[in-house]
Amino acid sequence: MTLFVFLVEDDPAIRASLVLAMSGILDAKFVGFAKGEPEAIEWLASNQGKWNLAVVELFIEEGSGFGIMTEMQHLPKNEHVVMLTNSATSENRQQALQCGAHAVFDKTEELDQFFAYCENLKVSEH
Repeated sequence: MTLFVFLVEDDPAIRASLVLAMSGILDAKFVGFAKGEPEAIEWLASNQGKWNLAVVELFIEEGSGFGIMTEMQHLPKNEHVVMLTNSATSENRQQALQCGAHAVFDKTEELDQFFAYCENLKVSEH
């Protein structure tokens, strides 16, 4: 199964790297991108059923990943929100999960775990 991914990342180099890696490793298809909270919330809410994984950075151009996750707390079962950040401290992990994230991963140390999580989503969606 293909993952339909919406990516919230304001760094163009990181965004490009994630697109390349996820497209190659996971057969992911990117359906949208946002650099900030308002843009992400609007897109995710108005495109329900067109995505099944939102990958969200904590620190973004406008607002924060916490705000996006809070707005997306009541998602259908097949839509998942994951935080992928360089700031995966225990406090940020706990807050992200309280805000509705399904999982939290550190960009620098937990990419293997992130890809495994995504692969498991593909399998469980069948």
